[in-house]
Amino acid sequence: MASAILSELGWDKGFAIPAANEENKRLEEENKTCELQDRIQSMSEHLKNVRQELTHALCKAKEKDVMSEKHFTALAEREAGRLKPEMQKYKNDIEEKKKRREIKQVFSILREDLPCQLQRNNKIARLTYSSISSL
Repeated sequence: MASAILSELGWDKGFAIPAANEENKRLEEENKTCELQDRIQSMSEHLKNVRQELTHALCKAKEKDVMSEKHFTALAEREAGRLKPEMQKYKNDIEEKKKRREIKQVFSILREDLPCQLQRNNKIARLTYSSISSL
């Protein structure tokens, strides 16, 4: 393949491919070193930029998370405010039902005890009447 290219250029076997002298080799190495240093510099800057972008994205995500937390806190506070009167109403209903139950229990006890008291009162009245009439 190299011989085909050389023959196209008009070089025959007597011509040799020129080789770089020592100074040119040193310059080529220096050039490669500079290119590598430039590439390292570019890669370092790219890495720095990527890190900055990631840090920025992380900060934005954290800000969004904080905003969401504030929003959910506000929602919870509104819900608690809405439920507070309802809870008070239920507490009042419970107290009212307790009072009614206590009143019913008192009336039930009185209803059961009332006939006994009436009988005692009748006996006392009869005894009193009989003792008054016997005088």
